[in-house]
Amino acid sequence: MVYPFHGRRLARVLAVESIYTSELMGIPLEKAFTDVINERRDFFQRVVSNPEEYDVKTERQLARFKRDLENWHSIVEFAERILEIYSANRTAVEDIIKRNLEGIDYERIFNVEKSILKTATSEMMGLDTDYRVVITEAVKITTDLATEKAAKMINAILDRIAQDLGLKEVVEES
Repeated sequence: MVYPFHGRRLARVLAVESIYTSELMGIPLEKAFTDVINERRDFFQRVVSNPEEYDVKTERQLARFKRDLENWHSIVEFAERILEIYSANRTAVEDIIKRNLEGIDYERIFNVEKSILKTATSEMMGLDTDYRVVITEAVKITTDLATEKAAKMINAILDRIAQDLGLKEVVEES
């Protein structure tokens, strides 16, 4: 499968990978982010230079990698904004996630899923992105990085977080 993340979704994945790497390796988030963006940029450059080696079969697929490299600065900038929000509000982000788990043990959630939740929650807390877009993007990322079951869990948790943050009206069940 060709690398599935491009544009703003790629930026979100860079944030997810940075949080994941930082926490897994016990390194500062800034270092993890620098390592992740350099590694990804180098990968995209290799794909553009030698597409057949990376199973890029169509001109459209290749164009996505080229477009991302042309827009690399804005992609990195968007990821960086999400990570700045996370860094400045780390405790609040984790607290709101934990508050909206509804019976799920936080410690039993896989690290990649926690990183997706932290990224999406940070974006909802600090950027003007519509919460529905944030949730949809997080679910799609989860489907590619984890499982369909995990994606459903992420969707439910983020839906509750959007309500908790006052971004979504609470729907009364009859």
